[in-house]
Amino acid sequence: MHCKTRSILKMKRTVFVILSLLFISLLKGYSYNASLNSSSDLIGKRAPDFRMKDINGNLISSKDTKGKVIVLNFWFAACKPCIAEIPELNEVYKKYKTDTNVVFASITFDKLDRVNTFLKKHPLRYPVVADAKDICDVFKTTGYPTNIVIDKKGNYFEYITGGYSQIGHQISSSIQNALDNKKPVLNSAAAGSITFDNNSTFKLESGDLILYKDAIVLLSSQNYNIELKKDENDKKYFLLKKKKAILKDGNN
Repeated sequence: MHCKTRSILKMKRTVFVILSLLFISLLKGYSYNASLNSSSDLIGKRAPDFRMKDINGNLISSKDTKGKVIVLNFWFAACKPCIAEIPELNEVYKKYKTDTNVVFASITFDKLDRVNTFLKKHPLRYPVVADAKDICDVFKTTGYPTNIVIDKKGNYFEYITGGYSQIGHQISSSIQNALDNKKPVLNSAAAGSITFDNNSTFKLESGDLILYKDAIVLLSSQNYNIELKKDENDKKYFLLKKKKAILKDGNN
């Protein structure tokens, strides 16, 4: 009898432990997924106020765009996923450029000289805002490219970070839904993004570590590309590689 009672108690303890571990694992899984989809947490929340001028001197501000749908694109010249999505962004702009209820802006921390050189090779139809690290900071943009749609009430409606194979369709759908006062559809961060912040590790080809602010300065020049790497301990870091000089005959 005592043996049977002990067996039952042992079984109950085992079941309790298993259920407890399962509950903890579910909590951990939830936290992990929440961190992956952190951009989705912004949907429906108030977007920050902003004031900026495009490279043609036109003012774009939250004050002057009240009641309109705002479409923002964040990029930089050395970002390959940013370049890849330009044709689709241009198609979106072409579709809505005559709609006075939709405002576009393409924002980069790159300096004006580099932006002008970049646009000659990669024409971008959005109004472009250069040397705008302050605006990138206002929107806390650390992933590139990032595409944001703000609804007519000034709230985040769409927030996509990273290279996205159907970015044009997604942005276009979000614009139309925002114009029609429909509810936003949540999307997780897309693959292919270049995401970094003050806590990221940056290295030069020499192996020297550099600060975040110094990395931004180098990326803002016309001389560096950025690549995501892993060290011998499998820790991620960003490698800033100096571009090779191109000789007049076209050889490196």
